[in-house]
Amino acid sequence: MYCEVVIVKPSDCEVIVHLLVSCACDIHNCCVDFHNCYDFGIMSQKRKVDSEGRFFQSKWEIAYFFIEWKGKPLCLICNQTVAVCKEFNLKRHYDTNHKSKFDCYTEKIRMDTLSSLKSKLQGQQSMFTKANTESEDALKSSFIIALQIAKRSKPFTDGDFIKDCMLKVADVSFPFQKSIIQNISLSRNTVASRINDLSQNLVLQLKEKIKEFTNFSLAVDESTDTVDTAQLAVFIRGINSNFEITEELLKCVPLTGTTTANDIYSAIEHLIAEYELDWNILSSTTTDGAPAMAGKHSGVVTKLKQKTSGNFVGFHCIIHQESLASKHLKMDHVMRPIITIVNFIRSRGLNHRQFRQFLQDLDENFSDVPYFTEVRWLSRGVVLERFFALRDPIQAFMLEKGNPIDYDNDWWVDCAFLVDMNKHLTDLNVKLQGKNQIVNQMYSCIQAFETKMRLWENQVKNQTLDHFPHLKSFGTVNPKKLNQYSQLLQNLITEFNNRFEDFHKMNEMEFPIFNYPFNFEASQAPVHLQMELIDLQSDSILKEKFKEVNALTFYTQYFKSLDNYPELKKHAARILCMFGSTYLCEQMFSVMKINKNKHRTRLTNEHLQSILKINTTNMIPDINELVKNKRCQVSGHGRTQDQN
Repeated sequence: MYCEVVIVKPSDCEVIVHLLVSCACDIHNCCVDFHNCYDFGIMSQKRKVDSEGRFFQSKWEIAYFFIEWKGKPLCLICNQTVAVCKEFNLKRHYDTNHKSKFDCYTEKIRMDTLSSLKSKLQGQQSMFTKANTESEDALKSSFIIALQIAKRSKPFTDGDFIKDCMLKVADVSFPFQKSIIQNISLSRNTVASRINDLSQNLVLQLKEKIKEFTNFSLAVDESTDTVDTAQLAVFIRGINSNFEITEELLKCVPLTGTTTANDIYSAIEHLIAEYELDWNILSSTTTDGAPAMAGKHSGVVTKLKQKTSGNFVGFHCIIHQESLASKHLKMDHVMRPIITIVNFIRSRGLNHRQFRQFLQDLDENFSDVPYFTEVRWLSRGVVLERFFALRDPIQAFMLEKGNPIDYDNDWWVDCAFLVDMNKHLTDLNVKLQGKNQIVNQMYSCIQAFETKMRLWENQVKNQTLDHFPHLKSFGTVNPKKLNQYSQLLQNLITEFNNRFEDFHKMNEMEFPIFNYPFNFEASQAPVHLQMELIDLQSDSILKEKFKEVNALTFYTQYFKSLDNYPELKKHAARILCMFGSTYLCEQMFSVMKINKNKHRTRLTNEHLQSILKINTTNMIPDINELVKNKRCQVSGHGRTQDQN
């Protein structure tokens, strides 16, 4: 049965449904027109604009001076939008507001008026877009300049100086764009704020990288700044599953009170929690070997070892140990007089000026003699080499000053030997310095130097002085002297053997497995590596690749993608993430001394940390992201003010 019902009033809906049911009609086969029955929940449907085909038509532009803008009709005359895209609504708006003025325009005049209104609207939009773009560019420029100020360790007040220079240049080169530079905010407070924002962005980037670490290590050292605040430098070196190594400053923590092992450990523990690091993947910690750091019973390394797994290793900085070992040459009868002579020349302004003039009068091309600084690793070698090169002018100058150098030939021969040995030690020290050093390669440099010393010992005994050019310049050397030098070399070899105990232990098994995985005897390896070592050594393709490249390249480029050797990959990742020295800490302290000097003693710890973070990072701050997160406007004074 087919029924057709027309419902006129909403109140009739319930009656009609009851009637259809009572007549045993199939309500789904009935054609019911529910006009105006929006409150009838059973069968009413909400009207949709899209289904009604309401699209903007081009003829409405000339008829009513409307265009489509962001999906809605926009009146070009009054810049008002109409909610529903229906000709009736557009016509009603036009007739009500603009018909009396614009209906007289016909044909070409109407077309020209339409084009004029469109151009005017485009000009307004481009003006707002240009103002917004200029504001963002000024903010971005402010971040860029602040970044360079921090990287160059310049005072925050240099921002105003840079801006003044840019304005002076703009007056000459591009005066019409001077307003753009005026909008760049570079006041002292603004530069400080920008540097903090840049540092915070780097911290967020580092936290994202840390989430992917499979292993990490720490390098920890402590130094005092200009106002006697102890600054604890903590660097992190981590590696992810793709064998990508990240080496960054975790934080420079100010220690305002004591600097005991408990204080340092608490600071490290707080950092581990702040960056949400996993204690179980901490592989090693490298320190300067001070009692508070490396004490066997209550040192920081001991406390960290108790907190972590059994694979944790504590290292004493390999560069520091090399420097301490080199002091056992014990040739103070040569070094002390040299220091006295150099200080006589350099410590008095008159003597120093006269000595430089003396060199110029002699047409000497040598540079001046530097001060000797005990705490600087390379100072001894540089001073000795410069002193020996200028020995004749120095002797003549000291004689002229009434303080002659009265040393026999044997003393100068000893001086020559000391110069040559310190040159070799300096070369070793330079090899151990630098970023992204792999711990096993650093230890290989120590092993190579020990082998060289054994060679030199034999050659000196046999009067072969090819590797001692300054000593060789004296011609024939007394055999007794050569025996003394041979004994000194032997003592130095013994000192090197006694030191680096922590590295010697690693070299018993862990370093060789990393360095020579295809040659290491599998039966001598730990149980969890034996099966994988056998499988690896049976892979001829990987063996050939290992021969073609060094160990680091092999692990970071080829080995990382192999899933058959999970334990060997863990072992390699653990070695790759280890610090061999605290070089990064020492380098950071140099930057700290430059920034927080006697002229900037009021530099806060927060700002100092931000500067050090920017100066030591390998990452690039995301300035575009920082600009996007800032809302800025140009004030009446032509400066960009941030609104947080």
